[in-house]
Amino acid sequence: MHLASQRNEDKPGLALEPIGLRLTGVFDLLAEQVTPNDETLPRRGRHFYDLPECLPVLDTFSTSSSLTPEGYHLCLFRDREDQQPHAVVSSVPSEGPLFAVVCADPELLTLPDPPVVSRSVAEPPRKQRGKKTRKAEGLDADQAASKAEDAHVPLLLSAVLLHCDRILAASSTPTARAKNGTKKSRTVEKKTEQRSQDPETQQNEYHVEEAKRIRSALVNWLNAELAVGDASLARIEANTQSWKQKRKKAVVSSDLSGLGVLVPYDAETETGYRSLGFTDSGLRKTILAIKAAPKEERDMQPLDELLNLAGIAMDEGDVGAALHLGRNLFLLDAPNEKCCRMLTPAKLLLRSAYYLLEQPHFAQVVEVAAEFRAENR
Repeated sequence: MHLASQRNEDKPGLALEPIGLRLTGVFDLLAEQVTPNDETLPRRGRHFYDLPECLPVLDTFSTSSSLTPEGYHLCLFRDREDQQPHAVVSSVPSEGPLFAVVCADPELLTLPDPPVVSRSVAEPPRKQRGKKTRKAEGLDADQAASKAEDAHVPLLLSAVLLHCDRILAASSTPTARAKNGTKKSRTVEKKTEQRSQDPETQQNEYHVEEAKRIRSALVNWLNAELAVGDASLARIEANTQSWKQKRKKAVVSSDLSGLGVLVPYDAETETGYRSLGFTDSGLRKTILAIKAAPKEERDMQPLDELLNLAGIAMDEGDVGAALHLGRNLFLLDAPNEKCCRMLTPAKLLLRSAYYLLEQPHFAQVVEVAAEFRAENR
């Protein structure tokens, strides 16, 4: 917010408007547009498929370029309320429920403790996996100091840097083709000249110059304030790839968001998650068949059976099963869908699962999302 205020003191939320983005969500609170007790705060910046684990931070501005389609937005992602966000994800609601990982930090991806019910009474609480001590990591004092100096680029700034790089890369594509020896015909040259006079093209050129300025300002600030020596695209992508590999091993199941389900799980006792016997693609097929059938011919038995199994799983400590099913049902509705929505069973499952996982704010966000969807039917 400090950097945004430097660029636009009166309206810091619009500081990134020239590159097609605006700050939203929690930044409305920091900009004093809402109060901490404002009931609208949990829904600020939220889109149709945003999970409770997603915290909206950047939205597409109305005059954005073709690089950011309508509805494109960015969220900070974490698996638990008390966890520092460890990834920035993007979504375009019109394209479906799948989220793309923009950038991530593997060091911030910590794993939850195993379920409390799986421990004996005499067993002390286990330390959170993923937060290894220096001794366990085998670092001496000099190595630890060196590691501290090797500061990472904050995730949100990484996302903005990547967005600037996308704009600059897109602008350089025609030049690159010319360097490759591609000969332009007079017709192509004429069309190019026409495009250069087109308002959208002129706007894109404005985006390029602003992208250069914003990127330069961010890099200078990172060097001066955080002593980040390497804010390169290669480093950000390397961290993101490492995060993906680490998360793939940690999640108990995939899901329709593409982010996977990560909950407390004890591999020894197999407590915390169980399969309910469905695949993500199979569930999608089942739900779409229910939605497509006339009301009097809908076969709800497959869904009712899954809901019953999810309830049993929660009772027996496998809360992750209910979270998995509830999240998928939440993602199987579509914007502007008028009937046979899965929101009601999804809300019941998610609310119960989040309370059992001691994530009451996530449960509150489920209620907010339900109200938001009801208003937009």
